[in-house]
This record gives sequence, structure tokens and C-alpha cells, in this order.
Amino acid sequence: MEKSARTLISVSESLRINARRLRSVRVATLFMTVFLGACDSSSDGPPIPIDDFASLLADAVCNNIGPCCQRAGFPHAPAACHARAESSLQSEVAKRRGATVSYDGNAARACVDTYTAVARTCADDREIGSVCRRVFSGTLAAGAMCTLTPECVPGASCEPPLDGGAGQCSRTRFEHNKRGDHCFATCTEDLKSGLLYCSGVTGDPGEGACHTTDGLYCDVANLCAAIPTLNQLCVGGAPCAEEAFCENNVCVAKRTSGPCGPFSDGCAATAYCEFGTGLCQPRKATGEACSGEECLDSDTCNATCRPRTIANANTCSGVL
Repeated sequence: MEKSARTLISVSESLRINARRLRSVRVATLFMTVFLGACDSSSDGPPIPIDDFASLLADAVCNNIGPCCQRAGFPHAPAACHARAESSLQSEVAKRRGATVSYDGNAARACVDTYTAVARTCADDREIGSVCRRVFSGTLAAGAMCTLTPECVPGASCEPPLDGGAGQCSRTRFEHNKRGDHCFATCTEDLKSGLLYCSGVTGDPGEGACHTTDGLYCDVANLCAAIPTLNQLCVGGAPCAEEAFCENNVCVAKRTSGPCGPFSDGCAATAYCEFGTGLCQPRKATGEACSGEECLDSDTCNATCRPRTIANANTCSGVL
């Protein structure tokens, strides 16, 4: 999917087959998720009118990211970047105008200010987090007729019927369930980037999910249960809490060396699982050659381990 499809408001669910035994789903990132859910930041600046939002957000990125693009080795033409970004953002904003979607000018100001700061400092784009999630929010309750998911209140999505008629707002499959609730998946959210990873996707999506950030997982009976901790049993594909993994049905401490474990998840945060040998190795330092996920969390792999930054081929050209 081209990253321009990741702009604004809508939630996209992209399914992929995990290298492990369970299916995984990656839900939205960057501009796709930043306009849904809760907003954790504020700004002292004036509210932004909806007609100015696309232009000011394009300004925030394209007028400030140039030095960062230069250092990262990506071409950047501010005028072309702005034109491309604003056009795409205006198109997305136009889809959200109407009585069924509310717009928050104060949240828009916080969003623009955060992007400005991240672009100026060449920071990790994950620092944007969830700051923009309340710019637009749906007003239609579960059960109401809809055409787009952004029209529905948070926690609901617009589900089209099988006969091809009008959609209906319904409970989202990724809603946070409580212990003992029926479930269809276990989900883990990267609190820094806003990415959501779900596994064990089975059963009725309407039953919702168990979230590891709540200390829960979806067990073999499709019920939310407490995640086992170190030295506790972990049967039926249960995840283990914190720096532990499941080996021989017991949660054991993750390793910095030695075998990666049955599903290559046995390496500690400071190590990675080396393909081919199946052994945990120390993560590579900035500047070292890489080909995958060998770098420290603060870095990303682009032939060599490089510090994470908002600048890349897409953002530097205005594909937001």
C-alpha cells in the first residue's frame, strides 16, 4: 500500500502472515491512526479552522523537514512537497466534512505543533504517537447507518452488509475487553508508535480483543485471561509478561545469547535472533551493516543501522 493511503482519520486493517504460528494484523500508522481515539497532548496556540488544517499540516512537515532530509540523504523540494501533501490532505478532510463527523480545532493545533517540532528536530516519527487522534471523531453510535468508519463513535466501525446495502456502525473487533470476556484475538499496542499488532485471530470479530497492555490475552477458550508471568505455565500459545517467553509450556527469562526459542521470540530487548543460526546475538550499533531487525530500538535498518527519524523518501517528497 502506498504510504499516501496512510493519511488522516480512517483505520486500515492490513493482514499479514506472522512467521510464528498465529496470524497477525497491523492496524494503521502515522496519519492513518492519528485522527482516531484519545488525544494525549495540548497546545497553547489558537484553534485551527477546518479549512486551514490541510495547509498548515503540510506546512508543518514540508517547511521544516528539509535539513533532516538532507542529512538522511533524501531529496526535498519544499514547494513540491507542500503541494503534494496539501492536495492529499484536503481530499481526506473533504471526506470527513458533515454532520456525522465532528472536528476539533484545538486538537488540530496540537497535531500541527507536534509535527512541526518533530520535523524541526529530525526526531523519531514515533514521537508523534497519538497526539492527533481527536482532530476528527465520529458521532454515530453503534447500530446507526453509516458509509465510512470515521462517522462512527470511537470503538465502533462501519461494517457493510453482505447484500451490499448501507453500512452500520458496529463494535470494533479491537475494542478492549475485560478479564473473562469472550474474545477473538490478543492485541499488543506499541505505545510510542500507535501501531497495534494482533495474533490468534479466530472466532467472531464482534467479540472484541484482549490487550496485553491491560495484562490480558485471548486464551484457547476464547476468553480474556491474565498473562502468565515468569515461571508460570503458558499453555495454548499464551504470551508471557515482560522480558519472558514461553518455552516447554513455562515462562522463562529472555536471553541475550543462546537459542532464540521455539518461535524466535526468546531474545531479550538488547539482542536479536540471527536468521540461519537460530541464536540470540547482541543488537548492532549505529553505523554497522544490517539487513533486517538487528539494530537497536533507537535505530532503523537502511543497509546500515541509522537513527530513527521522520525523514524518509516519502515524507521528504510530501507523501504523508
